[in-house]
Amino acid sequence: MKQLRIIWAALVVGTLLYTLLVVAVTVTGIAQVGTLDPTLLNYAGAGVMVYLVAGVFVRRRMIANIDLDAPPEQRLAAYSAATILGAGLTEGGGLILVTLALMAGSASWALTGGLAAVVVMAMGRPTEEDIGLD
Repeated sequence: MKQLRIIWAALVVGTLLYTLLVVAVTVTGIAQVGTLDPTLLNYAGAGVMVYLVAGVFVRRRMIANIDLDAPPEQRLAAYSAATILGAGLTEGGGLILVTLALMAGSASWALTGGLAAVVVMAMGRPTEEDIGLD
């Protein structure tokens, strides 16, 4: 479980750091940004939010399908796959919105997309209780 938590934490922290970098670059004007029409972010934001929710449902469905009578190693392997896949989908959605926000020069959208992904991933923190390993 420790290795899974390290992978999960790396995904969360990586998303947060990228978000903060994009916000800093956008706010300070260090890089030339703003080539994308900001109104596109309204549509992208809605699409990404659906993507984030889909990641949660995929993870939950995969966890619900784990056979609790299976050996602990098998349960942990299935749980790890569900957790990494769910976090990866969530991270990807957040990074898409953060990157589009960078292209539009919108720090608020970058912060919204990145923090939404971080919060959703944080809610899916791996625990032994999820698969009866407590």
